[in-house]
Amino acid sequence: MICRMKLSSVAAAVCLAMLAWTSVCSAAEPATVLQPPVLKVEVLQRPAAPADAKNESSEAKIARALESRVRLELVDASLDDFCRELAKQFGINVVIDREALEEYGISECDPLDFSCRDLPTKTALQAALRTLKLTWIIHHEVLFVTTEDVAEESTEVIVYDVADLVTTFRADGTYTIDAGPLHDLITATAEPDRWVHAGGNGTIEIFEADRLQVFVIMQTREVHEQIRRLLAMLRTYVPKQTPDNKTTSRAGYIEPRVTEPKALESPEEEKIHRALSKRIDVDFDQVPLSEFAAKMGALMDIEVRLDKETLAEFEITPDMPVTLRVSSISAASVLRLALSDLELGWIVKDDCLLICCLDYAHENPMVMIHDVADLVETGGKGDEPDFEPLMGVITGSIQPEWWADMGGTATIMPLAGGGSRVLVVSQTWEGHEQIRNLLAQLRKIRREGQGRPMPRERKPASTRPDKA
Repeated sequence: MICRMKLSSVAAAVCLAMLAWTSVCSAAEPATVLQPPVLKVEVLQRPAAPADAKNESSEAKIARALESRVRLELVDASLDDFCRELAKQFGINVVIDREALEEYGISECDPLDFSCRDLPTKTALQAALRTLKLTWIIHHEVLFVTTEDVAEESTEVIVYDVADLVTTFRADGTYTIDAGPLHDLITATAEPDRWVHAGGNGTIEIFEADRLQVFVIMQTREVHEQIRRLLAMLRTYVPKQTPDNKTTSRAGYIEPRVTEPKALESPEEEKIHRALSKRIDVDFDQVPLSEFAAKMGALMDIEVRLDKETLAEFEITPDMPVTLRVSSISAASVLRLALSDLELGWIVKDDCLLICCLDYAHENPMVMIHDVADLVETGGKGDEPDFEPLMGVITGSIQPEWWADMGGTATIMPLAGGGSRVLVVSQTWEGHEQIRNLLAQLRKIRREGQGRPMPRERKPASTRPDKA
């Protein structure tokens, strides 16, 4: 009996001790509190409504909403809730393509994690949806959220007036019309793999008649946007008309006036490229890569993000340290120096600067137009410019291994339509900077050097006899 009582006392003591220990552990390790999702859509600026807003079509209303500017903060916010909030904020219909999402194992309940301070709505929407490998189109009077594959199959036909870009005036006032070079340029620079000849479904047809020179193009929304930008940029290089309404001819010995290179990009992306030239001071000491991106964004006053998906493929995490201490150098140089140790680069995409792997940066070059009217010569008749010598110098000396002829992704194409003489180049940011510097050196030597005008009648180039 006494023995049993002693055992009972011991058991009770053990139980009390265990309870006490459990209490201590509970106090030391509080239970994890689940944070509620964050879903904030703040409209910063709206385009003015048209005078006849009552008669505005649903498609036009959606397009106008997409031109507004927003601030987004999404943390574990479901896709469905996000779409409902967009519909509420802009008074438009937003529909999720549930059937297409289901085929890819994506649910309307999947969480979105994305934030931006100030971006056009269409850009912010594209970037947020891309985290789930989704995109959007305007389809049957609604904003349709769907997969990238479905979007690539959704095309529209647009007619583009290109008369000013395919007409070349001679010195005597006559002119020629040749749409072929512009046709080839568009299909080579605006998503080359989405045209029929490359296995895609986009088409481009040339139609010429009296007072009518147009392209009829069937393509996706995204490609049409690139085509609009390309044509707008090219038009900035077409000579202005003189007061007597005659098109200025570039023939003759007068050196043409050239303009700075221009990128095929949105106003937001233009702001990013201006920010890359801004001189800044930095002091990073073992700063996590994610924090580096945030601080660079603040210093440059742009959106800077990590391409977490491609970085993860190379086992690069947001907490990897960055160390750099420099003052009064360009933001572009800061990025090169800070990211080189991690073998990273950057591209401009979705109106933000995206830090990514170097290979991905080379696989996603940017298109820029370089005015070379003063550096290319005309043929014997004074009409046809010869771009080949200059193109050979560029491709032979600027990142030679990255050009398409060598198995890379960079391309270079000439265009002389409308009196302009430009090179449309698809290259990395660094490649474009090297081209800019090369052209600047050529112009300086032409301006200050001892060169003479080339003779009109040239003798055949002498060849060196083969050595025995």
